[in-house]
Amino acid sequence: MAFTDSEAQRFQTEIQNFIETIRPPELMREKLDYLCHIKDQSIVIVSSRAPWRSGSTERIETPLVKMTYVRTQKLWRIFWMRATLKWETYAEVDTLNEGFEIVRMDEHSCFFG
Repeated sequence: MAFTDSEAQRFQTEIQNFIETIRPPELMREKLDYLCHIKDQSIVIVSSRAPWRSGSTERIETPLVKMTYVRTQKLWRIFWMRATLKWETYAEVDTLNEGFEIVRMDEHSCFFG
């Protein structure tokens, strides 16, 4: 089930606060930046890179983290993208901010390399 409008609005504020803490300096953002997409009950953080082919204007987005809210269990599941391009569970937390802190620490270098 997708987020309600009030949930999406509340999460959007928390997401923007988190994204601002991990974004590179403004001078670098043309080459690399981080964005967030909300789809159904999941939040996906992606890296957005400048095109590598000359003449191309399309930025390259690579999924890094997926956080899915499991309403029946009242918890967030954090996933990381394996080299096989499949999501694998990384951790479960009670709040979105706890999840963001785990992603920010990136203890096992699963999210940012």
